[in-house]
Amino acid sequence: MKNDFSRLFIALDLATEIKNVASEIQKAVKPCGGDIKWVDPHNIHLTLKFIGDAPISTIPEICAAAKASMSNFSPFDLTIDSLGWFPEEKTAQVLWMGIGPGADKIQKMAQVLTRRLEPFCEIKENKKFTPHITIGRIRSDKNLKNTLVTFKDQSVKLPIHQKINRAILYKSFLASSGPEYSKISEIAIDAI
Repeated sequence: MKNDFSRLFIALDLATEIKNVASEIQKAVKPCGGDIKWVDPHNIHLTLKFIGDAPISTIPEICAAAKASMSNFSPFDLTIDSLGWFPEEKTAQVLWMGIGPGADKIQKMAQVLTRRLEPFCEIKENKKFTPHITIGRIRSDKNLKNTLVTFKDQSVKLPIHQKINRAILYKSFLASSGPEYSKISEIAIDAI
């Protein structure tokens, strides 16, 4: 039964300043007329580990595994210092804000979470994790070149810094208006 499952992921919650800059970038690029599905600035986050549909009964175990994973890390500073897209210009599908300093710690966190949470994950991922913040998904190549040029020009709004001291276990629900996220548990990043 689908009601016995929750769609889960672990992410870093981002500061209001970062969400506001993402919103400014989106507003600056929208007039280009690109076919972009923009992420609601309120929902912008940095995913560490997508778990997928997991039985509700396993949420306490998932929380415990995530807390054990994060107990090895100390709070750190994250810097968003670039804008780009995946995979490349002609086939761009995702518009993102890139992580400079702090990316190495985020990659290590993601690796530890992947190992500890693998038994709970719906899909086993084999691709390399690249820390980024998705702010838009490209649906077609309509006005793509101009959209990408304008998007890249927005890098003048960077860098942005944030102290990271917790991760969040989120539940995701796909509503007709788009995804809705609710916090299940805060996970301290507080190694001594």
